[in-house]
Amino acid sequence: MWLRLSGGTGVIAVLIQILDSPSNWTYHLRKRFPLYIWPILTAGVIFLDWRHTQEWKANGRVSVLQTQLLGTGLQDQGNDNVT
Repeated sequence: MWLRLSGGTGVIAVLIQILDSPSNWTYHLRKRFPLYIWPILTAGVIFLDWRHTQEWKANGRVSVLQTQLLGTGLQDQGNDNVT
């Protein structure tokens, strides 16, 4: 690999070539990122739903999902003095 330090575009091109080389770990991580991110996102949604169900089953407890995301919950419980 030939590194040309005098020109700005040459250095950038060499860095791009180094980072995009199939022998580099960042290349494989970038190419396989969609395979890795979907299980993580799915686990996050399942955890959020599980946590919301636990709060919903607790006797009359208002869940964070209702108050923050949906904007309901406090009005449904009859707490008129909540600001």
